[in-house]
Amino acid sequence: MRNRSVDAKHRLVETIRWIARVWSVLSIGMILLFFIGEGFDPVRIEAEEWLGLFFSPFAVCAGMIIAWQKEILGGTIAVAGLGFFYLLNLLTVGRFPSGWFFLLFSLPGLLFLACGLQSRRTTLFLPEKRRQYN
Repeated sequence: MRNRSVDAKHRLVETIRWIARVWSVLSIGMILLFFIGEGFDPVRIEAEEWLGLFFSPFAVCAGMIIAWQKEILGGTIAVAGLGFFYLLNLLTVGRFPSGWFFLLFSLPGLLFLACGLQSRRTTLFLPEKRRQYN
């Protein structure tokens, strides 16, 4: 029998998981709209810009898509992609990107990662699940 604190944590994780899923769909949709609206032309993009595009938004979007099935892996890819994008910008431009939208669009990756870690932690410590890991 599960206790109430585990049930409450499970409901909270499920709520955050669905917030992350909906938010990730909206984020990916907005990023696609930016590409479509700006007239994405791969021929005019320089090597340095391709590297920036690989980490953000490509890695962030890929991570959010993967996180629907594998939260820890996808969340890690999304958060790492954002981190590398910020590092790349610091090294090439000399400062971090300004504005809040990179963080806002990437936040579902962090939420997925938190849900995956919390779900894993809760599952490992449930008495009925403990027998499976022995």
